[in-house]
Amino acid sequence: MIEIPEASIITLDTYKRDLHVGEAFDLSENFNGRVGDEQVPLVVKFLERGKTQQFEDGLVPFISGFVGDRLDDNNVVNADTGVGVSYTGSKEDIMGMGMVKMNLPGTMFPQEGWFYGFLGLETPDHSKRVSTFNVWFHVYNGNPDMFVNKEPFRTELQKLIDSFTTDIANTKNNALAVIAEYRQKFQAVADDATWMISQLDIIEAKIKSNDIATNSQLKQAINDINTSLMSEINQRPKNSDVVDMIERGFTNFDGGNPHAIDDEATLKKTYPSGHDGVFIAIDTGHMWMWGPQGAWIDGGPYQSTVIKDQSVDITKLAGNAQAPIFIPSKDGIPNYDSATNTFDFRCNTDSAYFMMNNKVIQVPQPLVVKNSVFANPVTTSAKLIYDADSGSFSFIGWTEKLGINQTMIGGLRRSNKGWFWSGSMDITVDGKEVNQYIIPSNILFSISSKVAPDFNTDTREFNFNSQNHTTATVFVGDRAVPVPEGTIATPTEEALTGNTLRLVFNLADYSAKVINWTEETPPYCVALATILMNYSDHPLIIGGFPYTINGADPDAEKNKVELTPSKDGAPIYNVSDRSLDLNCYTDSAYIIYNGKSYKIPRQTIIEGNGDLKASSIKYIFNPKSMEFKSLGWNESVELGWVVIASARLTVGNEVLFSANFPITVKGASFKSRATDNPLNAKIKGINHRGFNTVAPEESRSAYLLSKQNGYHHWEGDINWTKDNVPMMIHDLAINRTARNLDGSQISGTVNLTDLNYADLAKYDFGIVKGDRYKGEPLLSFEELVKLARYNDTFLHIEFKYAFTDEQVQILHNIIKKYNMLDRIGWQAFGWDNLKPMMALEPNGQYELLGGDINDDYFNKMDALKTDNNTIIASQDASRSVVDIQKIADKGYPIYLWTVDDGDTVRKFRNIGMVEGIMTNGAINVADELTK
Repeated sequence: MIEIPEASIITLDTYKRDLHVGEAFDLSENFNGRVGDEQVPLVVKFLERGKTQQFEDGLVPFISGFVGDRLDDNNVVNADTGVGVSYTGSKEDIMGMGMVKMNLPGTMFPQEGWFYGFLGLETPDHSKRVSTFNVWFHVYNGNPDMFVNKEPFRTELQKLIDSFTTDIANTKNNALAVIAEYRQKFQAVADDATWMISQLDIIEAKIKSNDIATNSQLKQAINDINTSLMSEINQRPKNSDVVDMIERGFTNFDGGNPHAIDDEATLKKTYPSGHDGVFIAIDTGHMWMWGPQGAWIDGGPYQSTVIKDQSVDITKLAGNAQAPIFIPSKDGIPNYDSATNTFDFRCNTDSAYFMMNNKVIQVPQPLVVKNSVFANPVTTSAKLIYDADSGSFSFIGWTEKLGINQTMIGGLRRSNKGWFWSGSMDITVDGKEVNQYIIPSNILFSISSKVAPDFNTDTREFNFNSQNHTTATVFVGDRAVPVPEGTIATPTEEALTGNTLRLVFNLADYSAKVINWTEETPPYCVALATILMNYSDHPLIIGGFPYTINGADPDAEKNKVELTPSKDGAPIYNVSDRSLDLNCYTDSAYIIYNGKSYKIPRQTIIEGNGDLKASSIKYIFNPKSMEFKSLGWNESVELGWVVIASARLTVGNEVLFSANFPITVKGASFKSRATDNPLNAKIKGINHRGFNTVAPEESRSAYLLSKQNGYHHWEGDINWTKDNVPMMIHDLAINRTARNLDGSQISGTVNLTDLNYADLAKYDFGIVKGDRYKGEPLLSFEELVKLARYNDTFLHIEFKYAFTDEQVQILHNIIKKYNMLDRIGWQAFGWDNLKPMMALEPNGQYELLGGDINDDYFNKMDALKTDNNTIIASQDASRSVVDIQKIADKGYPIYLWTVDDGDTVRKFRNIGMVEGIMTNGAINVADELTK
């Protein structure tokens, strides 16, 4: 068990009330983590009334809350602004003496942002919760800063006591409130009674004055009404009268059509006493009717006929009924400045023009229109209009109606995904084309943790196999875009017949397509991979991620040929002559084919076929004759021979292999034209966890690829086995980076500290990166030190937590044994964790990770600095240039992590004390420094 100093333990009393809201703990002694850290231990000590918590009724620790990248109006993360995460411990988390150790899963740190929730004790079935404490912290790309609000909830008994005490205190107030309520009701009843008495007095007065009708008087009134009604009914027309009216109507009916007459004078002369129907004056087209006052009435123009073709021209349309036509000035198309919210027509040396209502409108020189609509940060849309009355341009709200003489020029919308414009002309926003997402150059694709994506060769569809809770993700700069569950990239018509295809993903609607190499990338889309349809016996997908073809691993099934390397190492491919050295010198390698094992003769080298201009080559083996040879890509494999590996040099000078075993490249890097990052460069390129974008992180293969890609500085993390062997692994649990020997997922959490060194042989630490790395063992610290010595590299090793004095001594002995004391830097988020190593090695290099840049930060660094050691300020690259410059001004060398885009490299390259930049390998630091 790891001993933790008492002063560094978070201690929480589930009863005491004299604790302070917002009290912050310095967790650097016992807790740190970066985004995605798995099984990070958090140690908490619980007391009850000052005494050690006994964890009765099966109590276990828990922590629950929400993680999001923004806060709500109350400065917290909730269900609307974040994603719920939680952890419930078990009895194994209880360490004794009231202490618990929660091995937090990686889902607690899914991204940079805020976590807001609470921790405490409860029963495993959640039926009883003794106490909770509010907790929040900010997760950086490094370790989180955590704060604990230690005013607890009460125990169930104490809650009842508190409630009873409150009720007694409130009884007097409640009683007075009830009395006031009933006094108000009584007053309302009294008011109603007074009103009723007054009405009775009025009725009594009316009766005395004969103002109320008697029953006999009402009957007489009804009889008088009936007599009057019958008299009116008897005056209605008889049936014969109705028939006569209808007949007369048909006699005079003229079909409803108007009558034509020459003019008004003729009408009045011909029919001076009027006439039924409507008359149209031919000379004016007006209609005339005989009015009820006995005179002819002019009804205005008669328009019952259809409008003649081409009779309505542009002069008859309102100005805002026409789409304006815009001609930009010679200075260029208009530009919208998002910082100042101004629209510049760019009429500096020349004028722009609009064609509206058949008129030319000249835009004044110069003209910049202020958009006051966006002064409200919530508003996202506005309209640019022209007012013909005032001759001016302005922005109005999207829902505002246009006036009669106002014309809409265009509509502008802003969002967190970009700017959008629709109007009569093209514009730019901040000098860039609009209606496009701002897409950084560094794009990474991460598959679902459950199932690899699959390509169907018949339909040419790419299934992302994105799951509901384990989505595939596209990383665009610092933005993570989840691929929706069920997303399938369907091919375009051209992609159905092409040989070289591209997989593209749309950042606007989260759809995907397979397109032909010659097709333009659609708007809002980024390319994730290239698909070579004519590669070997199955398509090759170049994207840096595992995949299946028609549901099967293409490499695992290739000819069913496997190779077990010798102890001398993996086979070596020589770029200069295309030979493949099977690396059998002091030991033998074996080929397994169709269930049989074939021992490869010592010093076997498969010579290249001599065609150095060709980009592809195959290596074949004859099990019967035990011969090896190489073939050109178009040469047929003879009967009795099987392909054991193939290599291809891509247009990007990347060496690609298809084989069931790892292959080392000689004479060139994995990317054979990689720029070297010198060991003693002024700004050193440091490879984070080895070349982990291709090989298993912190593995032998990853570090060798790191060297081949030009890196002479390797970074890694130490965790310990149960029998105290230091191993290179970032997480305490092995589940993320290991599988069972058959490739299946490991069930349950398996911590390295629960395994002896010999137990590690039960797991495969390479297959997570594909069958190419199947069988890769977990690398020990001592093996890494030897590897670094052979390859002339510098190590940067992180203390994941406070190691025991014995463990620190073991590390120091290994470094001293291989004479690497001057080739290693020790790093930690908990700076005090490095003090035991400082005592053993006072001349060492110590890299202090993270920390807020303030006076306390520099005071702590100064306290650790001596005349003999080297102190490095190792900081998160998301810090501002101003913050990093503050460190440089203090004279401390600076390392920045973790950088996978060139813009960040160039942002800090002019700060003189920046001496190292750490990357996963997605970029070449030396290349980016010179761009």
